[in-house]
Amino acid sequence: MKANKGDAQREAQAAAGDLYRLVQRHLAHISEAELYWLALDRSRSYSEQADDAVSLALGAWTVSIGQRAAGYVEDAVRSAELGMSVIRPKLEGGSLDALAAYGQLNLQAATCEALDGRSGPADRYLEEAARSAAKLPDGYWHAQSAFAMSNVHVHSISLGTGQFKPGETLLRAETIDPLTVVSLERRSRLLMDIASAHHQRKEGAAAVHYLSQACEVTPEGVRYVPGARALAAAIEREAKGTLKASASALAESLGVAA
Repeated sequence: MKANKGDAQREAQAAAGDLYRLVQRHLAHISEAELYWLALDRSRSYSEQADDAVSLALGAWTVSIGQRAAGYVEDAVRSAELGMSVIRPKLEGGSLDALAAYGQLNLQAATCEALDGRSGPADRYLEEAARSAAKLPDGYWHAQSAFAMSNVHVHSISLGTGQFKPGETLLRAETIDPLTVVSLERRSRLLMDIASAHHQRKEGAAAVHYLSQACEVTPEGVRYVPGARALAAAIEREAKGTLKASASALAESLGVAA
């Protein structure tokens, strides 16, 4: 990379930032925390060296994800806002990547606010993300962040589940065809959130059904997510009668059987 000069060097640094963000996401649930944060720090460093607005915005997005996961919700919102401030001047230029990065930062901020119990700000960020997604051409999907209108829909389900509003979550879910969600990880997450909403409503059979569907989409995308494992264990504990066998089989497949 040092042999590159000028634009070529910045492009290489931006690509390295993208690579480390992929590594970071892969390590999220399967490695020691130190490795995760090392990948995050390197992705941020390369984005700063690239001096590219989209790369910087995506760097802020992944920093925010790490902060949220560590429990620093207010810091996570600030990081997302910082990324938005970097990318806003580029939105009028017609760059789809810039628009996607801006939209994904709004989704990240919405998630942080919702998990911290602030539904008003969460809804405002979600609405801004939806406005961004509506400006994208049909079929567009941002490879780095998976941002698209389908991702806005997935997050709307996650926010409802996280705020313990299962009725609202399931009403939203009725408007979404999982097959329209290009990212397998996001599609699996959608099905997990629907399962969680049914579990909140004490609808065990539906919870088993949708969590099993999530496993069919991407087994590793469920097995290595702590929330999904906890959900499977809870479903098994509470299952009775004819549902017990299928709930136990599901929990065993995820390594959490009692």
